[in-house]
Amino acid sequence: MPVAKIFRPVVLGALAVSLSAAASDTSRATVNTEAVPIYAETSRSSAVVKKLAKGEIVTIAYTVATGEGDWCSMSDPAGFVLCGYLTHEEPPKPEIGPLPTVLTTAAAPAARPQPRAPQAIPHPPAERALFTPEQSAFMSAAKAGNITAMQLALGKGAALNGGDKDGKTALMWAAYMGRADAVKELLLEGADTNAADSLGWTALEAAVWARHPAALELLLAQGADANARDSEGRTSLMHAAQYGDLIMMRQLLAKGADANASNRFEQTPLMFAVALEDPAAAALLLDAGADVNARDAAGRSVLINAVLASTERAPVVQALMRAGADVNARDNDGRTALALAVKKGDSAITQLLKKAGASQ
Repeated sequence: MPVAKIFRPVVLGALAVSLSAAASDTSRATVNTEAVPIYAETSRSSAVVKKLAKGEIVTIAYTVATGEGDWCSMSDPAGFVLCGYLTHEEPPKPEIGPLPTVLTTAAAPAARPQPRAPQAIPHPPAERALFTPEQSAFMSAAKAGNITAMQLALGKGAALNGGDKDGKTALMWAAYMGRADAVKELLLEGADTNAADSLGWTALEAAVWARHPAALELLLAQGADANARDSEGRTSLMHAAQYGDLIMMRQLLAKGADANASNRFEQTPLMFAVALEDPAAAALLLDAGADVNARDAAGRSVLINAVLASTERAPVVQALMRAGADVNARDNDGRTALALAVKKGDSAITQLLKKAGASQ
């Protein structure tokens, strides 16, 4: 795939240089010419680091256009090669998608109250940045984790906290891609840890959703709000609980994450955790003070949510009962956990509930 269009030049020292909008996530490229030199800098007069043979596969982080041509930056080995010597293959760009709800439509009652409006996002959305080659290169360098390219783009006027068309900032992208060094650099530059995109996602939520604990730790240490909510009222702890990621859950809880926060459907982190087979995540939340008898917008208790999980969750049900779960709680349609377990044919859970005195 050819290198994308290069935009207007900006001055870098004595050279006319422009940052490429093609500087997306790291991409693979194949050397198409014999004995291709890798230079230490974007100039044929710089030192030659190594020569590449035809057919070699290399990884490109970003591109820079100069008066000598378009240069592709590589990290291994570090240096620059003229892009014309490479045939590029760029991967599709990842997108941050919304978290699916825990409860399926099949589990929803026929008639239930309308869910309440999404809770307000406590943090202002990121300001939309002007689409300039510098801003594009800055975002792309953050995705690739290329600190040198980030610094270059910032030096040429890229907005540190500017958002893309969806309001995602460079910090959000670096966190989502797990570029811990880039996250650290952006925080040192003063990036806003709590800026939100158009869906209310912050860098913290992006790091948890993509499961990057190192980025999460850096953000929390810099004061990121552990209880920030997106437009659906979801928190980072809900995502971590859905995965059963005990490391991230502990990180968030240590920084004050609310174990009883609820999203627009009044689902709590514990309701996400009880959908897992392993009771460890649920136990961690219970130890942190999670309400074992919380109910969602359909009136379903935590115990009912556990019974409605796709397969038997006997260890989870046992943990909830030990924590004081009401075995006879009914949802808005009057159904109990036992009635739902019998309907599903979950014999192990049915026996546990009957032994605990549950009724249908």
